[in-house]
Amino acid sequence: MGFVSEVKNQAGCASSWAFSATGALEGQYYRATRKLESFSEQQLLDCSEGYGNQGCEGGLSTNSFRYVQHQGGICTEGNYPYLGYAWFCADRYCPTIGTCSGFVEILSGSEADLLDATANEGPISVVVDSSDITFQYYSSGIYSSSKCSKRKPNHAMLVVGYGSEEGIDYWILKNRY
Repeated sequence: MGFVSEVKNQAGCASSWAFSATGALEGQYYRATRKLESFSEQQLLDCSEGYGNQGCEGGLSTNSFRYVQHQGGICTEGNYPYLGYAWFCADRYCPTIGTCSGFVEILSGSEADLLDATANEGPISVVVDSSDITFQYYSSGIYSSSKCSKRKPNHAMLVVGYGSEEGIDYWILKNRY
């Protein structure tokens, strides 16, 4: 409890990468301070283009972590609120609090490593294939689809836990659209 902020709305912007990145950073900040802060996705949209992100056209959590590392921190949502579209970079106008001293990429498909990281480190940024219509209309229960592609991930989410029900292992994910 406490590692994860509320579910937010990314509006019509393809910014799942920014929400996934801030979610992972919020979890690490909570782990270090025992204070839950909501970090600014808008700052990542507006300011991390030089690290390979493309605002509402897409991006990567790893690029966001590099940006936060280089900047020495990230602003809170309250100081740099989400607009739902990319705008000019205004990071110099807000104080940074959360930092990123480094990150580790987990090998794609390594569920044992993901389980270990989730259990021992906190929320983990992941990318999944969300192109199947059943995923887009999912609302509850354990989701499974044979149509998911491991080669074409297109939507970032946050692994916040895991479990097993009637012999079926599953991940608990924080998502937003």
